[in-house]
Amino acid sequence: MTLKHNFFILKSVEEFSKKIKCVVLDFDNTIAATEQYSWLAHNKSLEKYGVYLNSQCIKKYIGHPDNEIFAMIEQDFNIKIDYKTHYSERLNNYIDLILNSNLKPYCYINDLLDLDLKFYILSSNSEFAIRKILSHWGIENKFEKVYSMLDMNLKKSYVLENSKTFFGFDQSEIVVFEDSPNTINLANSLGCETVYIDNGDNNLKCNYNFKIDVGSDYAKESTRI
Repeated sequence: MTLKHNFFILKSVEEFSKKIKCVVLDFDNTIAATEQYSWLAHNKSLEKYGVYLNSQCIKKYIGHPDNEIFAMIEQDFNIKIDYKTHYSERLNNYIDLILNSNLKPYCYINDLLDLDLKFYILSSNSEFAIRKILSHWGIENKFEKVYSMLDMNLKKSYVLENSKTFFGFDQSEIVVFEDSPNTINLANSLGCETVYIDNGDNNLKCNYNFKIDVGSDYAKESTRI
């Protein structure tokens, strides 16, 4: 079943399963089209090395945490990156780019957060950055907790496998919103219900319960309040 981004998504999810009590959302390209700013921020921070990440590089690096991306960049461009300095610069660039844009969450997020459910964020991004952006949008208090795999040095698989510990609910009571086919496939295999955010950038096979087609025109597809 394919649902457009502005469809009242949880109405259909509730009809699909009455047991849903908890919504777990990825952040980048799931709540809003923020991924594009991550790569702009990388390139801005890499200017001093004479390095530019083109679309081919980005497709190779996408989905990896920052420490792995930095290592891949070092190897591919034969440079040495000061991790702490580059990470700090990239993160601040990323936040500034988004806060100074008119980007807003996808339309379906507005409908979703109105429902009487528990909401969590499960992301590879920094909690500091996520909270800064959520606060800018005025929706930070909608979420019970932000779990940053980067900050916690954990894998999403571990959190989802131990859903009772992290979310207070069994997998069968959770719906996972993600743009990563690998995470969707994992969540599906664990018994979670899944909503795949298809932005057109992934060609991997994905076993989902629902799909939201976002497309590549991020600015057009985001809600401007």
